[in-house]
Amino acid sequence: MPQKSERAKALSDLYHMRKRILIEGPSDSDEVDEAMRENLELQRTIESRRYLSRPAEYRNKGGNADLDFQTWINDRRIVVFCHMSRRSLDYFYGLIRSSRVFVNPSALSPSQQRSVYFQLFVCLTNLTSDGDGGCIDRIAELFNIGHGTISNYTQRCIEAINEHADEFIVWPNAVERAKLSAMADAKYGFPGFIASCDGTLIGLRRAPVFSQFPETYCHPRHKHYGFNVLFWVDHHGSIIRFTCNYPASASDQTIFDASSFARNPWRFLKEQEEYIFVDLGFKKETFAVPPYKGKEGKLKWNRRFNKAQRIGRVKVEHCNGVIKARFGSLNNIPIDIRCDDDHERCADWIRACVILHNALIQLRDEYDYELPDAEDDEPEHEVQENVSAKMFVNAVRDRWLLANGWNLNGIIQ
Repeated sequence: MPQKSERAKALSDLYHMRKRILIEGPSDSDEVDEAMRENLELQRTIESRRYLSRPAEYRNKGGNADLDFQTWINDRRIVVFCHMSRRSLDYFYGLIRSSRVFVNPSALSPSQQRSVYFQLFVCLTNLTSDGDGGCIDRIAELFNIGHGTISNYTQRCIEAINEHADEFIVWPNAVERAKLSAMADAKYGFPGFIASCDGTLIGLRRAPVFSQFPETYCHPRHKHYGFNVLFWVDHHGSIIRFTCNYPASASDQTIFDASSFARNPWRFLKEQEEYIFVDLGFKKETFAVPPYKGKEGKLKWNRRFNKAQRIGRVKVEHCNGVIKARFGSLNNIPIDIRCDDDHERCADWIRACVILHNALIQLRDEYDYELPDAEDDEPEHEVQENVSAKMFVNAVRDRWLLANGWNLNGIIQ
C-alpha cells in the first residue's frame, strides 16, 4: 500500500481535529467557532498548494532561475536547441507573450509560472527533438524540470501559437494567385500553376491503444504508425493548406477527395485557368494535374512533360523534408493516442509546426537540411479517368510543348 504524502496526512489530521473539537471541545460556542474557523483556514491553505514541502531541486525558483537561464542562453545554443536564430525566437516570444494561457486561472494560487521566454524555449526544444523516449529525459536533465512540467510548457505554447493559425496558414487570394501564376510561368513554363499537393507521413512514437484501431495508423509501405497529412505548398515553400484528420493507412487520393478543396475547387481557384500539380497517386482533375503514367507516360512528349511537371511540383517534396528536418518530433510525435482528445492534441502539435514553418519562411530564417527527391507513388488501383479532366491535362501539356518549340502534329489529343 502506497504511503500517504505529507499533504494528505496534514489534511487527514485536520479532519480528525475538527471531529474532536465538536465532540470534546469547550462548552463556549464562540471558542468552538473560532477553533473551527482556524482549522478550515489552514485546510484551505494546504489545499491551495500542490506540495506541502517540495525538494529544493524541484521548487520554482522564480526570478533567480530565469536570470540563470538568461545568462546561460546564447545565439549558438538557440540554433542548436530551437533550430532558429535569436531574432526568430524573439519574434515568436513577442507573438505569444500576451496569450491568456500564461496567466494562472486562480489569482490566489501561490505558484507562479516561469517566464514565457523560458517556456517557449522548452517547447521549441521539444518540437525540434527527434521525439524518441530519451528526448524528454534530456530536456528534463538540461533544465532541471520534471516531465509533467515539460508537457505543460509545450501544451501552453502550442495553444498560444495556434491562436495565430489564420495569420500564417492562408490560401492566397486572387491577386496573390495571379503573382504565383506569373512566377510559375516564368520559372517552370506553366501559367496558372498555383501550388503542389502531396501526402507525407507524420509519425507517432508508439502505436495507439487497441480501442483506437491501431492497425489503421500503420503506413502500409513505411511500416510505421502515424498520420497521412496532405500539404498544399506554394512556390515559396509555404504550406497554404493542410489536412491532419486521417490515419497513415488512408491513401492520398482518399484524403484529397474528402477535402473541401476537391469538393468545391472553384472556391479556391479560377475555373479552367488555375490548377495544382500532384503526383502519380492522384487521378486527373480539371484542377489537379498529375504526370502521365503507363503507356502514355512512355511517349517521348509525355516524358518531357512529366520531367517539367516534376520540377514544378518538387517544391512540396522539399517542404515535406524541410519541416520534418527542422521539427524532428514530426517523425515521432511523443503523444500516446488513447482517446479522441489525444488525436486532437496531435493535430494541434502538427498545426503549430506548420505555423512556425511558414513564419520562419517569412522571416527568411533558413536551416541546414538535405532536400529529398520527388517520389512518384503509383496508385494502389486504377482509377476511372474523367474525360474533361483528361482533356484539361492534355491542354496543359500541349500549351507547355508549344511554348518550348514542339511540333504537335501527330500527337493524339
